[in-house]
Amino acid sequence: MDTPDLCFTPATELRRLIGAREVSPVEVADAVLSRIDRLNPALTAFLTVTDARARADAKAAEARALKGEPAGPLDGIPYSIKDLEPTAGIRTTYGSKFFERNVPEEDGVVAARMKGSGGVLLGKTNTPHFGH
Repeated sequence: MDTPDLCFTPATELRRLIGAREVSPVEVADAVLSRIDRLNPALTAFLTVTDARARADAKAAEARALKGEPAGPLDGIPYSIKDLEPTAGIRTTYGSKFFERNVPEEDGVVAARMKGSGGVLLGKTNTPHFGH
């Protein structure tokens, strides 16, 4: 599959392709991270890109896929999370200068569930001040 196509493939189709070993979670993560690297300087959609973590999570998902043991329905699927959701070890500013150095020790509910289902976190997307 062409790399640009991976960036626009629906999650349900990516899940099928990963399960059938037609595409690897690492390929998918690399394609999406490459697109983020290319476009984010102009768009500033991402406040924080977690490329090293995303690649590590994608490798872990690939290992599970090779064993036929997915962690959950999102295993190997890349996603981003709004900077309003606490993420352990990743800066969470809530779009505010007041929290520019805030690094939570625990995941919020949404982040924990996404991680638990095997999703590959690409990073935190920008938000207006406190989401308003």
